[in-house]
Parts: sequence; C-alpha cells; structure tokens
Amino acid sequence: MFDGQFFLPYAEAAATYIESLAKPVDSIVLSHIHLDHWSGLPVLARRFPDAPICGLAGVGDYLRDNGQRILDARRSAFGDKIPSRPPVLTTILPEGEVSIDGVRFEFKRFTDAESALQLVALMPDQQTLLGFDLVFGPNDHVFTVTANFENWIAILEGLLSLPGYSRILSGHGDPTDHLAIDATIAYLQKAKEVHDATSDPMEYASRMKAIFHNRQNPGWVDISASLLYEVVDAYVTDRS
Repeated sequence: MFDGQFFLPYAEAAATYIESLAKPVDSIVLSHIHLDHWSGLPVLARRFPDAPICGLAGVGDYLRDNGQRILDARRSAFGDKIPSRPPVLTTILPEGEVSIDGVRFEFKRFTDAESALQLVALMPDQQTLLGFDLVFGPNDHVFTVTANFENWIAILEGLLSLPGYSRILSGHGDPTDHLAIDATIAYLQKAKEVHDATSDPMEYASRMKAIFHNRQNPGWVDISASLLYEVVDAYVTDRS
C-alpha cells in the first residue's frame, strides 16, 4: 500500500476497500514527506497492525522532528479530519530491487524536487512507474511548492529515458502515460520563467492560471504560490 490519504475519513474508506480485496497487506509505504500523503497513516496503522510503515531513509526522522508542528499548525483549518499525532515509521524502505509477493519493484530515491525527499517505485513487469508527486497529469496544474525547478526537470528527463514504462501513476489524479512527464516538464519550465520574473505570489498564481487556463484544479496554484513564496510554511516544511 502506498501513501495514506489526506483526511482520516478517506483513509478509513481506503482501508475498507482494501479489506474487501481479501488480500494481505505486506507493508505501507510513504512516498514523501508532505502532509496530504501521511496524515491518514494512523488509520491504516490501526486497521493493518501487522504491516510495517516504511519510508526512505530520512522520512521517518522528518516526521518525528516536524510532524507534530505541522499538525498543530493545520488544526484550525482541518480540525478532526487530521490526526492528533503524526504516524511513526517503523521500517526504512530499501533502495534498489525488491520482490514483494513475487512482484518485482525497484525503489529509487530523489531529492530537491516537488519534495525535499521523494520515492519513485518502478514495476518493470507491469510496465508501471509510480511517480507520485514528481509527475502530474497533462490536464492538471502542478504543485510547485519549492523553487527546485531545474533539478526536478532533470529528474523527470531521467525517468522519461527509462524504457518500457507505458503506465504512470501520479500522487494526484488518474493513471496516465509518458505524456504526463512531458507535460510536467513543460509546466515546470514555464513556472521557473514566471517565478524568476516576479516576487509576488498572487502574480505568480495569476500568470500560471492564464498560461495553463485549460488545466484542472486551478486552486492548486494558489496553494503552490503561498508555499513557493513562503507566505505559508506549515503545510510543508522542506526548508526546515
């Protein structure tokens, strides 16, 4: 199982669906350090107590050092939809090739892109790449919460060069294909250009919405701008 949902009721619904599959849960993997991916993990830990919660080296330390502060800061906005305490990661996810119930995975670690620390999971036999928040669908705006545009683009270009991956799973939205990587790169190139040209978050958001007026979820751009320009620093604290 990858990631834990944002709000607790959604995590409960996800757990109920997973239980309906009548398949064992080997482990719960957190892809990166952003709140909307780990807030629901306490529910999954309770519903699947035998499954260790895993993350790349450094993810567990980050939640231990920053998780409570983030939850406390967001309590006024989200109330009881988020947990009172952050989850505790119990296992470090190994990088490289791993077999889970006969299925081959390859876990890759990247830094300083959409998040300070980010997992990519490859499933070569299924031709599937789990890009999480490194990749957004061609019809969606992209969360640009840090100014690591060039490094993020370089990472995506590397993923694009991997042969044989016809299905891309992102952290937000429906399954897609390699065109999502192309679209994310194009978005980031323009985001860097706009960010370099302005120091105002409202102007950044307005210009990005105008440039990509056909993309869905324009509200994401407002969230991105508030974080990118450090108007808000509690939702994600890559800079701490």
